[in-house]
Amino acid sequence: DGNPLNGFEVIGFSNLSGDGNELGFNAALSWRTDSQAFALTYRTGYEVDIDGTIEYDNFGPLAGAFIDSPGTTRLDLPAQATIAYGFTIGRSMKMEFDIAWAEWSAFEEIDVDIRDNTPFSQDFVIEENWDDTFSYRVGLTWEQSEQNEFRFGAVYDESPVPEEWLRPSIPDADRFGATVGWGYNNGGSWSLDSYYMALFFDDITAIPGNEGVVGGTYESFAHLAGVSVNFSF
Repeated sequence: DGNPLNGFEVIGFSNLSGDGNELGFNAALSWRTDSQAFALTYRTGYEVDIDGTIEYDNFGPLAGAFIDSPGTTRLDLPAQATIAYGFTIGRSMKMEFDIAWAEWSAFEEIDVDIRDNTPFSQDFVIEENWDDTFSYRVGLTWEQSEQNEFRFGAVYDESPVPEEWLRPSIPDADRFGATVGWGYNNGGSWSLDSYYMALFFDDITAIPGNEGVVGGTYESFAHLAGVSVNFSF
């Protein structure tokens, strides 16, 4: 059948790492009063040309047939836009609502060009075909005192990955997150900020048929936490 690997079971890995640069721009518009604020931001998408090396590993007796080689690809990153509105509640609380859009439909494929092609390692294309997404956020801050501030938030993010293109490498799904945080400022030389987020992913079932897509249902949950201490001199 013309396949040089016919009759062999090969489980190996390939990795393309590299660097690239691209120029874009950000634009922002804001308006505020003592009790309200409105903002609109836009960031261009990027078409980043990546130059690097493709490396092979774990090919056993066929390792000599898979030769590391320089390689190139292009990474299409999305344009993004956000609209936000915030307002004060009394003297100690502030609330903000955000809606963000990302043009993930620009991420259609990863086309890898290998300089040193062999019968075993040749140029290849990974189809992605992602969708545009929206995300929705709400946040509340409560300044309990001059030193203490409590923060609460919620977020809903749409996944850009369609079920028919969902691979184990990025088992993404629509998700809801809830956050709490606390900030302390001693009024002088240092301050502390901390947060915790619980991230609930929807169960999602991959639809087999396209290359690299394995049928099955993905269930995910994530804990995110962080603490930062800031000093001023």
